[in-house]
Amino acid sequence: MNNNLILSIILSIAIIVGWQYFYETPRIKALQQRKANIEKNNLLAQKAEKPETMVPIEQSISTPTRVKIANGVINGSINLIGARIDDVLLTEYKDDLNDNHKVRLLAPSNTQESYFIELGWHSSDLNAKLPNSKTLWNAHTDKLTPEQPLILSWTNEDGVIFQIEFKLDDQYMLFVNQKVINNSKAPLELKTYSLINRLYKTTKNEAILHKGFLGVIGKELHELSYSDLKDHKTFPKPSTNWFGMTDKYWFTAIIPDQKNQNTINLHHTKNQNLDKYQLDILSELQTLEPSQTTETSNKVFVGAKKVKLLDQYVKQYGIKLFDRAIDFGRLYIITKPIFYVINFFHSILGNFGLSIIAITILIKALLFGLSVKSGKSIKKMKALQPKIDKIKKQYDHDKARLNQEIMALYKRENFNPLSGCLPILVQIPILFAIYKVLYVTIEMRHAPFYGWIGDLSAPDPTSILTLFGLIPVNLPSFLQIGVWPALMAISMFIQQKLTGNVASDPVQEQVMKLMPFMLLFMLAHFPAGLMIYWTVSNILSIVQQLYINKYVN
Repeated sequence: MNNNLILSIILSIAIIVGWQYFYETPRIKALQQRKANIEKNNLLAQKAEKPETMVPIEQSISTPTRVKIANGVINGSINLIGARIDDVLLTEYKDDLNDNHKVRLLAPSNTQESYFIELGWHSSDLNAKLPNSKTLWNAHTDKLTPEQPLILSWTNEDGVIFQIEFKLDDQYMLFVNQKVINNSKAPLELKTYSLINRLYKTTKNEAILHKGFLGVIGKELHELSYSDLKDHKTFPKPSTNWFGMTDKYWFTAIIPDQKNQNTINLHHTKNQNLDKYQLDILSELQTLEPSQTTETSNKVFVGAKKVKLLDQYVKQYGIKLFDRAIDFGRLYIITKPIFYVINFFHSILGNFGLSIIAITILIKALLFGLSVKSGKSIKKMKALQPKIDKIKKQYDHDKARLNQEIMALYKRENFNPLSGCLPILVQIPILFAIYKVLYVTIEMRHAPFYGWIGDLSAPDPTSILTLFGLIPVNLPSFLQIGVWPALMAISMFIQQKLTGNVASDPVQEQVMKLMPFMLLFMLAHFPAGLMIYWTVSNILSIVQQLYINKYVN
């Protein structure tokens, strides 16, 4: 095994393991913390009233003051008290592979899973009679579907009419139109607001994944994790394309009316020892004269982060960088195309595991020429090794002269020692990109392969060391070695034997011998899909090496 391959494997480990455990998500540069103004405090105070008595979700959503939502991919209801979107189930997804419970994304404020969206109006005039979180709205229809909009209305004692119209597409987008008709005799000053409010128990940051606030202001993508928000933050530039809260697979976002200049406020408070996070989007102040009408149109996304769907919304509605809600990371330019290649193979083969094998074959075929060149380089390095050893022995006490003589030898022999690195260096970002695709895309969640692999995004569930469960013992994660990680290590060991060793350093030689076994324990808990990719890649490398050993001089 040559030194270049040693370096490449070490780099692979450093990138995958190091990135997963030690990389910190880049902090938001454009955000600046400042004191909350009076309007922001008033709005937050409105939502931070006396803590509600917590009840089970089923009890909370069984009240008669609700209007059903349904379109085939989401089921739920809108609460007529406060006009809140606070009950959404994603019917295409289960909480667990072996569980029939559907994923709940939104829940009422009086539950432990509180997570809701609210739209309304705000005024600095404390005497203004506006609807609030306790207002009971009148519904003009009995349900919200793609074929049937929902209109809510409320009239204050001065005759001012407030209306909220909801429309729903066949996926996860709601279209919300807020309308005010000033039938009073006095001007009315108000702002339109929309908010997302959530109780969330913060956990240790996942280095490879962003969870928290996410949005686009101007042309910049901004990220702020839940644990990083200790108090309040305000975006100074009043120009928002969209903003929301994101998890690994699920996402809520508000896309405000682009005709307005909007201000973003982020809040963190405590509610019964639970962390409450809130995102406010506030429009500009406007004065509505008697007999005047004003309307504001927003979009609200509530659902799963499907790659093609988010791309569709980018094109259809011009929502800038909406696809970046999926945390493809800094290798976005590689990771997303790889997803689409895998998805293309899936459309033909019907299985994501087979698609991973197909893209592995494709990558190996594209890099075959470089692999042959690398094989020639390794053979030449072996041929030059006796001369290199002689130079090392001759100039053992003069490191500068030693390096000069070795470089002179390379020049005389027309040999580039780095030429063997290129195929491996090209594959390192591809390896990490495939890992990222498996880890963050909803399409890979619970995607099965054949045999015992029911979820390509999860570790291989088998355990060789417990004889596949026959020995009743709980092992730590690094000892829970499945069949595919074992196949990966075995195939890497065979590949090493075929490639041979050109390292003159005994320590390097021992490290290389142990490398497959080290990786076996280090990567045992990685997604099964990644182990399939790595194993198939090793097998193809073995075939390539047999060809190189036989036919390449």
